[in-house]
Amino acid sequence: MKKIFKQQKNISVTQTLLTILFTVALVISNIISGRTFNFFGNTMTSAVIVFPITYILSDVFSQAYGYKWSRLTCYIAFTCNLLAVGVFAIVNSLPTLEWMQETANAFNTLLGGISASTFASLIAYVVGDFMNDKVFVAMQKGSKATNMKGFGLRAILSSLVGELADSFIYLPLAFCVFNPIMSVSEVLKMIAIQVSLKVAYEIMILPLTTIVTKKVLSIEYKQGE
Repeated sequence: MKKIFKQQKNISVTQTLLTILFTVALVISNIISGRTFNFFGNTMTSAVIVFPITYILSDVFSQAYGYKWSRLTCYIAFTCNLLAVGVFAIVNSLPTLEWMQETANAFNTLLGGISASTFASLIAYVVGDFMNDKVFVAMQKGSKATNMKGFGLRAILSSLVGELADSFIYLPLAFCVFNPIMSVSEVLKMIAIQVSLKVAYEIMILPLTTIVTKKVLSIEYKQGE
């Protein structure tokens, strides 16, 4: 990680803001991941709302800043989430006054669920993001950062692989192991629906992702002239 930082001596404002957005999106998705909702009669985790942003930005990082920076953002986000889990654990251990016990119990139940869910999510995230980056870089091999040819296919296929890996790790751990409230068949159904929704979401906003990537490239390479 130190070597990556040394190679990124001049980090632009754009690069910093996108990295912050990436990290915040991941933290939010982990916090809300334990909250499921009814999606046309099917159970769906609320993280599906914001989590695709991390895969979209991961593709932007891989295209504009390279594989190493994309991996570094993964480590940054992972560390921030560990910090959140640590704070949740400390808060859960704090004593409370008797008249606040009901509120404290509800709060502890919420944070306790987040801690287990976040642990599962972090494992899945690291593997999924790694697979996403590897597929993207393999498809981009030999091309310059400014070469956007085939970007859409790279973005969708790399995200599909990453999201499949993430879902097959996170959902069974979260809902069959740490919080066994669903059957294996229900989890498999959720995996299929969740991955389909995420990929469909990314396909729909691919024009926006392409515009953002081109804009980032134009800003960064204009600054580098």
